[in-house]
Amino acid sequence: IATQVLVPTMVEAGQAPAEMSAIDISGIAHDSAELYDPVAEDAGLRLVTEIADGIEIKGNRELVGQALGNLIDNAVKYAEGSGGEAEIRVSLARQGGDVVLSVADSGPGVPDEKREDVVKRFVRLDASRSKPGTGLGLSLVGAVMEMHQGRLELDATHPGRENNRGLTVRMVSPTPVD
Repeated sequence: IATQVLVPTMVEAGQAPAEMSAIDISGIAHDSAELYDPVAEDAGLRLVTEIADGIEIKGNRELVGQALGNLIDNAVKYAEGSGGEAEIRVSLARQGGDVVLSVADSGPGVPDEKREDVVKRFVRLDASRSKPGTGLGLSLVGAVMEMHQGRLELDATHPGRENNRGLTVRMVSPTPVD
């Protein structure tokens, strides 16, 4: 099966396949975490999940899966070598009327003044220049969330970390399916 890699401009321009239907976002989150668990382990990271079962949203399975994969891949890159007990946490829950899928890492985080910049195309912070990538990951996630009438949120904390270091990225979808 060939996988199409979509660039943010295609998603933003509406040129990406956007068949929207009820999708099992709990299943997508479980599958993605299972797929990346060996990658995280090889990088010396612990991948922890807190995924509520049975949550569906109206969306495009491939785009949501690719967006989540980008977030977990980023977390693996930037939590690696962060010292102490390096961890990635993938969470999914209903919060009010929204469905919130988040990926948190225990890496160095993103400075407050750079948070708006890192979601733009081709933007990479100086500290990440030695890591592989093009600077399209968060831009794609933002475009996917916009296509799904959702939003992307970045927070400079990691749940459960004493030193509050790290980054939590949330994909917030206002389209739960009951």
